Amino acid sequence: MKKTVCILLTVILTAALAACGEPKAQQPEGEKDLVQISKQITEKLSGSEYDEIAGFMGDQMKTLSAKDWEKIWDETESGFGTFQKTGEFIQFETEGYEVVELELICENGTAVQRTVFDSQGLVAGFFMKAGPIKSDLPEGITEQEITFDSQPGFPIYGTLTMPKEVPRAALVLVHGSGPLDRDSTIGFNKPFRDLAYGLAAQGIAVLRYDKVTYTYGEKVTEKYGSAFTVEEESVLDAVNAVNWLKQQESVPGDSIYVLGMSLGGSLLSSIGKECPDVAGYISMGGTPLPLWKISLQQNEMSLEEQNEVQKAVGQAMLDEEVQKAEHISEYTEDELADMTVFGLPGIYSRHLFSLEPAELHLADKKPILILQGGRDRQVTPENGIMAWQTALAGHPDAAYKRYDDLNHIMGDYQGDPVPFQELLSVEYRQNTPVPQYVIDDIADWLNIRGRH
Repeated sequence: MKKTVCILLTVILTAALAACGEPKAQQPEGEKDLVQISKQITEKLSGSEYDEIAGFMGDQMKTLSAKDWEKIWDETESGFGTFQKTGEFIQFETEGYEVVELELICENGTAVQRTVFDSQGLVAGFFMKAGPIKSDLPEGITEQEITFDSQPGFPIYGTLTMPKEVPRAALVLVHGSGPLDRDSTIGFNKPFRDLAYGLAAQGIAVLRYDKVTYTYGEKVTEKYGSAFTVEEESVLDAVNAVNWLKQQESVPGDSIYVLGMSLGGSLLSSIGKECPDVAGYISMGGTPLPLWKISLQQNEMSLEEQNEVQKAVGQAMLDEEVQKAEHISEYTEDELADMTVFGLPGIYSRHLFSLEPAELHLADKKPILILQGGRDRQVTPENGIMAWQTALAGHPDAAYKRYDDLNHIMGDYQGDPVPFQELLSVEYRQNTPVPQYVIDDIADWLNIRGRH
């Protein structure tokens, strides 16, 4: 495989452009054909005519050089294989901008080129993401767009994926950290979509939703101010997703499980504590350890890749963060409101670091399945599955699965190991769907416990 070049593909004006607007039926007379312009940019990229792309750009985007565009295209083909042709497209308006999404059919998958245009028809933003625009559902599976209430003023939008037959169990998918969409799109991967399709094909109903911070961004943090915690970021929406699902006649209300990835895998017991109707849990890449210890290890791995001067400076900074984390309960509210710990707001950190996932799981004794990638470097097996086995010793129904070839997002990355700081920009930008054998293991575990 061609060596991946490290560059962020996301070059956009604002993160708010991630939200979709209404597709347009046709181009109004007299306006530029933005779809055709998008295709012309693709032609320039695939033809290595990088110097000619600047003519399509607005002022801010003109800062990208021909070399930058070459890197963007190299990374796209590294993730999806050699480009073959363009496919379907949609055009819509959002936040005052016109957006065109265009499928790029490649040898190993489909990418989507998103081009954002200003009022003059010039490019104000550009990035690649995993496609296709509209996925073909496996035979017999149906999907329903849903909305449920959670926090006042922030309705949650999601998708319920249903099997052909009456579901034997239902599963709510809970994201990791960051503003993630319902597919948990990370780089060129959509692990939650993979899980929804694969599990529905085996008789499991799956609910996935856009994270509140994905849909509403800074509006959420502005509402709560310094008091914002992981409760408002993740837990409340997961609890209300379970409650919504329980009200659906098509779903077995006594067999609703929750799967959490990364941070979500560490929050499962907190969700269960607030939602007694949860039948059990699946942790994928989570940890029972205080999360500042995970941040510490990640930073230490990054430091190992630096020169000696950088290591010395970085280690001093880490030592300071460790001191704050270890003594976080001793700070006043005012002090916490004005500080960060490992880059996280003080009050958010105090709440997050105080969680005791294993203790809560031992208390409720509900079934739990721990899944871990053996090549996970965000939460290493030592801090993940091995720590769970120690912490949950004596649990009556805990099962463990380690997949030696998979990484943090349950992908089988092909290529030389990359520096830790390039996990997102390189490793996760290779299209690596969740393997069928992982889906089979989850389905088997759920179907054994399902009511039908």
